[in-house]
Amino acid sequence: MTRIRTVLLGLVVAFAASFAVAAPAHAVSYDNVCDNGEVCLFENQYYGGGKADFHNQIHNYTTYTFFGGCDCLVNDRVSSLRNYDLSYTVDAYTDKWGFGDWLGTPAWGDRPQLSATFNDKFSSHYWHS
Repeated sequence: MTRIRTVLLGLVVAFAASFAVAAPAHAVSYDNVCDNGEVCLFENQYYGGGKADFHNQIHNYTTYTFFGGCDCLVNDRVSSLRNYDLSYTVDAYTDKWGFGDWLGTPAWGDRPQLSATFNDKFSSHYWHS
């Protein structure tokens, strides 16, 4: 009976361990590294100053700060951006929840110097194909 329990326990542990696989690196977002599949927002023109990277849609930038640079909120402080996704366009909006004026940046595109219409005005972004 002890032998059967030992074998069963070993099977349970092996089964549980099969689910303990680490997530792929590209799934990490907001880690100060501009990975494939992310949009990177920069505090200054030409990708200078603080940086914030996001894999997912962000409805409201007011809870995020730049890494490096000013250590200030991302909201209404973006002056350049790069889209590191190979398939999707990222639309950045001047208001929360995708409202207001928007600027689309195609897959693998960039915006080194935002116009006066958008400079320091983005508050959210969404992906689309």
